[in-house]
Amino acid sequence: MKRIIFLLLTLQLLLTSVCNAFEPPTDKRWLWLGSTDKAGCWLDTASTRYVIDDSYNHKNHKQVIVWILFYNAEKNSQSRHLVTCDISCEQYKTTQALIYDSQDNIIDSINADFMNFESIPPETFAETIFIACQKLWYTDPRNDNLK
Repeated sequence: MKRIIFLLLTLQLLLTSVCNAFEPPTDKRWLWLGSTDKAGCWLDTASTRYVIDDSYNHKNHKQVIVWILFYNAEKNSQSRHLVTCDISCEQYKTTQALIYDSQDNIIDSINADFMNFESIPPETFAETIFIACQKLWYTDPRNDNLK
């Protein structure tokens, strides 16, 4: 009897964790960039924008603006970040972030338009995002007028 109860409790725990597991995006617009046992990262190719910056510090720099989806396995949450990658000076910045709980409810949002560009640390998701944006700049047909 104890074994049956233990087995039922174990099955319930397994089913609960499977039901609440993160579902990676299946829409073709999301490009998988990589994952670890703790996090996953996708780039939204459909909303990608290409600009030539006209600000003082980055005048005539090639920039890619893109939404990035991160999944945090430890917190069972996801976030979407609006990231600008400066292809010309190899820097990036996050201008907006939306944090969702496991039921896809927004639990926090951050508007960081004032942030400065930062260097890209090697062997990080930031570097992977930058490399993807760099490739998109040169290969995406929607960017033909700025190349």
